[in-house]
Amino acid sequence: MFTRLLDATSALGVRSEADYRLWQAGQLAHRDVAHVHLSDVTRFARVDHGRWIVDCECGCGLYVRRGWQLACCIECGAQYHDVRFPVDADAIERLLLERPKRENQSWWPSESVEQLQRENAAYLK
Repeated sequence: MFTRLLDATSALGVRSEADYRLWQAGQLAHRDVAHVHLSDVTRFARVDHGRWIVDCECGCGLYVRRGWQLACCIECGAQYHDVRFPVDADAIERLLLERPKRENQSWWPSESVEQLQRENAAYLK
């Protein structure tokens, strides 16, 4: 059984938003991406296979962390500085962590906590 969802810290080893930016710069240095570009687009966090992520404009999923507003892409160089988490993130995490397989730990902002509760009741018998 998993005890937490993966995020930028647990998956990438970054401990702060500054570390996350440095990690991105290091990754971009090994690629053909010329520079970081800032995006003013708001991104809403979701959970995909047990990972808190946001979707980048290039199509990649970017790790995020609750309490941070930053997401960094190593494919296109985007940095997002307006990442929003659901107000009921604690309940969402608790319900998803009841599911024994990471591939079943997913949540979209269009889903309610009540939907997750119904899914768990139906599938965790």
